[in-house]
Amino acid sequence: MFSAPSASAANTFCVYTTDAFRGGQACWTPNGDKLEGCDMEADGLRPRVEMTYPGGSVSFQVFGGNGKCRETAKNLPEGTRVTVKVCLKKGDAGREVYCNSESGTA
Repeated sequence: MFSAPSASAANTFCVYTTDAFRGGQACWTPNGDKLEGCDMEADGLRPRVEMTYPGGSVSFQVFGGNGKCRETAKNLPEGTRVTVKVCLKKGDAGREVYCNSESGTA
């Protein structure tokens, strides 16, 4: 007798910028649909965090330097596919560098 595979639970994950010191971090927590970005290094760069999902996106920058974090929440239907991207940039108009992304579900 075979049983149907169970639906996989949504998992929390973090993604880090690709620079040597992983200066930017973005974490997705499905419980509460929370997206958090943190500046992990005193390097003069700021993290830009973006989450995309079918039909929309949300993005923000983390200001204030090493150790500062910013969080937002988005009420998404269970099972919604999300992609979280984090980059570093110099100032508001700076070019995005050291980008990295990962996908998961709400």
